[in-house]
Amino acid sequence: MFVNGVNVLITNNKLNIDVYENIEINVSYKKELFSINVIKFDSNQVSITPSGITYEEYGSNKDITIKVKDGYKLLSIKVNGVDKTSELVDNKLTLTNIITNYTIEVSVKKILAPVIPKEPEEESDENEIKTNENIENYYVIEGSNQEILTYKDKPANFKINADYKLFLNVYVNGQLLDPSNYVVSSGSTVVTLKDSYLKTLPKGEYWLKVTFKDGGEAKTNFTIIKETDEEQIVDKNETPEEIKKSNYTMYYIIFGSILALIIILVLINKSKEDE
Repeated sequence: MFVNGVNVLITNNKLNIDVYENIEINVSYKKELFSINVIKFDSNQVSITPSGITYEEYGSNKDITIKVKDGYKLLSIKVNGVDKTSELVDNKLTLTNIITNYTIEVSVKKILAPVIPKEPEEESDENEIKTNENIENYYVIEGSNQEILTYKDKPANFKINADYKLFLNVYVNGQLLDPSNYVVSSGSTVVTLKDSYLKTLPKGEYWLKVTFKDGGEAKTNFTIIKETDEEQIVDKNETPEEIKKSNYTMYYIIFGSILALIIILVLINKSKEDE
């Protein structure tokens, strides 16, 4: 305000003037502006329009657009320290009848995927190759369910219809067998349990499992038989030549026993006749 060209300070919207002459009063004014300052937000987490500091006229209204980005959720919207989260409608917060400065603070939180506990994995050897597809089931085509007579000093052979190059490990009763106890050869795959190992096994039934690098496996059982005085052992793995030779021996023993019995009877009868 200017009075006769002199800038005059106005106090409490009042101007006191002593009039002794003509007075010229010039008054000029402008609309008051208020600031809106959006603070503490990450543009990678939330989009706010307008952002930063903007200015609005006294008594005006202003829409603030707030969009939380994918992977985050809105925690709170505070205007001058007061929570206004519930006033957000269709991603818009409206400031009405602006008569003061505003500070807007938006808080968001990253959405974490739920943690699903993994099932414990079975222990495996370092060289074992696992696959969930095209797993082969192999079979013991020769030597399955065999009885092994350890006193015969013979190894036990198991032939499997699998590629020799895929061979991985041998298990007996679920225990990994040391390679020093067996030999593996091609044609398809032949696993030979050494005689020295078989003699360490007590009498009884055992389970054999052979695994392969493509995830396939072959299973069978075998029985360990020990020589005893009470049991008569029949070797089911004897060759036809051994069986034939054994039968001849039995025939000779029976024939000899019958012949001896006839001779004894003849001698007894002759002795009675001489008397």
